Amino acid sequence: MSITCRIDYLQGTFYFSDLSELYRGINYVSRFIIPFDNWYFQDYGFFSGENWEKSFLSLSGFRGGYRLIDGGLYKGIFFISGNFLSRLDFSGQCRLVRFLKRVNVSFTRCDIALDDYSRRISFDEVKRCGDEGLYQFFSFYQLDESKLTKGSSSVPTCYFGSPKSSKRLRFYNAEVVVLVPLCP
Repeated sequence: MSITCRIDYLQGTFYFSDLSELYRGINYVSRFIIPFDNWYFQDYGFFSGENWEKSFLSLSGFRGGYRLIDGGLYKGIFFISGNFLSRLDFSGQCRLVRFLKRVNVSFTRCDIALDDYSRRISFDEVKRCGDEGLYQFFSFYQLDESKLTKGSSSVPTCYFGSPKSSKRLRFYNAEVVVLVPLCP
């Protein structure tokens, strides 16, 4: 298959009444979605929009935090990296999303990746169409070139959609940016 679809990043918030609910949820994920993953609970937190008093993480890239709020209720946040999600096929990713929806997670970010392994369209073609204003569904197009490391060559990225919008598309060469190999 030359084009594949996958979830590349997932983030959300949730509420729970006691820590045993959090442990059951993590146990479900570790037993049925990513078996044999090791989880760690830490007595320190972090800041990500809010202060999270305690944190948890897995070795494969599922991490989050939680804090006690009013009336003995807890609020949690999680971040699931592409590293964690890449261990799942698309049906496994869908099982994870269904589970999270079932336990009333509010998704705050979901990055979808379309991988074009056949290279049907080149970066230069995407850039040319953007420069000529040929994209009908986006009123904003921007080309950004940045260096991953000092002294390296620039890596171009095309953005479609307003920077203020929560819905944007980004076109870039993942092989260069995140070291994703050309073939699946």
